[in-house]
Amino acid sequence: MPVLDVTALTPEQLQIAVGLFDHMCYKPMLPLHEMDEDPVREELDARFAREVLGLPETLLQPDGPMDLLRRKLAQEPSIRGNKQDQ
Repeated sequence: MPVLDVTALTPEQLQIAVGLFDHMCYKPMLPLHEMDEDPVREELDARFAREVLGLPETLLQPDGPMDLLRRKLAQEPSIRGNKQDQ
């Protein structure tokens, strides 16, 4: 499974990431098991993918690969546990 190696990011990418997180750190997020319904987490994911990693827009389209990943992760038993949607 691919994992982000933050030590491989360039100084410019790290600076962009710091600015992004500084900008978004006060926006409230839903609990992790509700990540598929969280607009703030979706914005953070999309902006990090676009601005820091330079990933193609096709991955970030509605109902695209990032949305699918977020939905699957939200249903993962190690994340969801026995939590129910409110």
